[in-house]
Amino acid sequence: MSGIKLRFLFWFIAFAFLLAKAAGVHAEDQPLIPAALNECLPKIAPGMSMAEIEKVVTKAYPKAKARMGLWSGHTGYIDVQLDEQFSISIAAEDRRNGGPAVHKDLLIYVFDHTRKRRLELRQYDWEKAAAAPEKEKPK
Repeated sequence: MSGIKLRFLFWFIAFAFLLAKAAGVHAEDQPLIPAALNECLPKIAPGMSMAEIEKVVTKAYPKAKARMGLWSGHTGYIDVQLDEQFSISIAAEDRRNGGPAVHKDLLIYVFDHTRKRRLELRQYDWEKAAAAPEKEKPK
């Protein structure tokens, strides 16, 4: 009788271990940015309005809605909840004609609420940075 209990316990532990291992591998195999969002992000450009951002992301995320995020003075963020797991926050500035638009220095945060991760995406032009004159160091 104890041999049967021991075998049952062994198989139970082995099954639990395999199940936990499989769940962990699956979560880590997911890309940092979902393919649908990865296709949308390059289409977001400086000067775009909230309506234009919505138009870009609703092709992949039909329920997405852009709204004003944190704001201070003339700069802030446009937040878009894509689904239950992902949202994006885009740096914005207040245009003189009254509405927020994507900031000229493009900055996008991608939030993964399930894995509690935030990715920061910035546009950086190597050629412009190399051609820019170096700032004089203070003495």
